Amino acid sequence: MRQFLAVMADSLREARARKELWLVLLLASLPILLCASISFRREPMEKTLESLAGKINRLPRGPGRRGGGPRLDLHVAIKGIEPAGRGEEWPPEIRGGHVLDLAFTEPGQLAQLVDRFRDLVLGGGRAAPPAAPETRPPPTETEKDDFLKERFTTFGFNRVCVRPHPAGGERYLVGVRSDYVHEIRGAHSFSLLFGLFPEIPLLNVSVAEFTLRLERGLFEVFAGIVVMAVALLATSGFVPNLLQKGTLDLVLARPIGRTRLLLYKYAGGLWFVAVFTTYLILGAWLALGLRIGYWNPWFLLSIGTVIATFAVLYSVSVLAGVVTRSAGLAGMIALGVWGLSGLIVNLHQQLRLMLYGAELPQWLLSTLDVSYTVLPKTTHLALLSTYALSHSYLSPGMYTRTFGRELEHVDWTFSLGTTAAFTAVMLALAVWRFRRTDY
Repeated sequence: MRQFLAVMADSLREARARKELWLVLLLASLPILLCASISFRREPMEKTLESLAGKINRLPRGPGRRGGGPRLDLHVAIKGIEPAGRGEEWPPEIRGGHVLDLAFTEPGQLAQLVDRFRDLVLGGGRAAPPAAPETRPPPTETEKDDFLKERFTTFGFNRVCVRPHPAGGERYLVGVRSDYVHEIRGAHSFSLLFGLFPEIPLLNVSVAEFTLRLERGLFEVFAGIVVMAVALLATSGFVPNLLQKGTLDLVLARPIGRTRLLLYKYAGGLWFVAVFTTYLILGAWLALGLRIGYWNPWFLLSIGTVIATFAVLYSVSVLAGVVTRSAGLAGMIALGVWGLSGLIVNLHQQLRLMLYGAELPQWLLSTLDVSYTVLPKTTHLALLSTYALSHSYLSPGMYTRTFGRELEHVDWTFSLGTTAAFTAVMLALAVWRFRRTDY
């Protein structure tokens, strides 16, 4: 244990003497300050409902498509918005919510919306060729009600009830209530940088969606790419510096074997990244929770996935450092393997889907399969954080809107097994070369 702590202390002193340490610290502090500078303000429900009702004609896109769908040139008049009372006219799950009095400005507009919605569903998000008017059955009242329920459910209300207005015509009473106010789209505005940019509206997203996207950006883009690249370059010199003439002689004079020494150096690099990753993720989690009040403990699991990804790539850096004794080459080789593995994983998944049924050269498919098997699946490790984040405190409808169509199927046994085997092989080769080379 003393030997291990001594090597950890050497790694700390070495890292502290390098400018990369302070760069990583600065990079990790920026998103924490950004999260701490955000605050939300809830808009009046009447104003939110009025805005959402005007977006009924913004039809959703098909599976896997982002953003709003096509907008039909139709208009909805809002005759009134009032709280749902405790009378018998509304079911108990709507009481405490609000009732909208919606009137379409021209006859047949709601039927046209329902017809276009049918076309989009049948066309997978693209406008399908419309059926001939004489062959298309007119929408029933049940279909119209279901369409309005679907629209307001998409807006974030998990309890919706639709009734025709007593006045008749193209006029409906829509009762809405949500058990998850933070999931209602457009119900909040936020300020950024401690009020420097105040009252920024969240037009098409909810607080929950905004927070989840921010958390995904932190561990996928910031911690998973920016900090990862800087950390690889910062730690790439640990092993080459150890192999310098004079330094290695002093270290080996201690009662420690070469295998243990190299593995301790490897652990020193992991410790370096673990400290900063914990600082970044835990700091951002605390800042978001204190400022927004939205505590998501699953976000903390991204600390483990980021460290695991670095452990895979750092094994390449250690091997390259033992072979080349160059910090620059070790860092560049690790970055190259990282980029190549991401490219191969994406090609293996997307190429077979795009070219399904096409006749491809067998050597190309075999090369792709072998490369996919041999290289680590670092993108799958990052996907683990997304899976963990999908277990946030979300309603079933919110889960489907946010993750239901995005999370791809992965053979985790094969993916994690081959990634762990790759890391073990890299470390074994590094130890073998370190033990056999006369420095």
